[in-house]
Amino acid sequence: MAGLLAGTSHAPVTAVLLAFELTQSYDVMLPVLLATSFATLVARGLYRDSIYTEKLRARGIDIDRREDLALRQVSAGEAMYDNPPAVRRDAPLDVVLARFLDSDLGTVFVTDEKGRLVGQVSIHDVKAALGQEAALGSIVVAGDVTESAARAFADTPVADCLDRLTRAGCDLLGVVDAEGRLVGALSLRAIMDLLAQEALRGEWVGVS
Repeated sequence: MAGLLAGTSHAPVTAVLLAFELTQSYDVMLPVLLATSFATLVARGLYRDSIYTEKLRARGIDIDRREDLALRQVSAGEAMYDNPPAVRRDAPLDVVLARFLDSDLGTVFVTDEKGRLVGQVSIHDVKAALGQEAALGSIVVAGDVTESAARAFADTPVADCLDRLTRAGCDLLGVVDAEGRLVGALSLRAIMDLLAQEALRGEWVGVS
């Protein structure tokens, strides 16, 4: 039993401890140690993953890389920017432009009256709307140039946020609470910085 557990889970120490807890006998420890060690060596030689890590690798997570582990262990709430640039959807274009000037991001989020995220405005959308402003004056508002925004909850793993950013083809994601209110923003740049930090830390401790 201990050999089977060690071989399938790649966790020989756990198997030995469980065997001792069940038997309460030191006499079986030597054969159990030999069995679990042999089973683990054979199992790892035949297949690199255990029954647990195989599911992670099927989802594209390489557990041998510190960077992949970091993206799973860090949440959007931990890596996000607080107070992201945002305007109400009825804000005129000059207010939207002012928010762009106050921020170094290329996106301004659009919220409703209760602060719930409804979309985003990119700098390219604003450039296209500038020609309309001369004819329409202050009628051009944020809602007229709003596009859908990628979003995630504060407890969403950064790995899932990266996937959503990739699918949406954007570099900024809105972080919302349970009611959909905008509480922060997570950028592709912040995720890349996190990956770089983990890669450097792995090289420092001798992990590649």
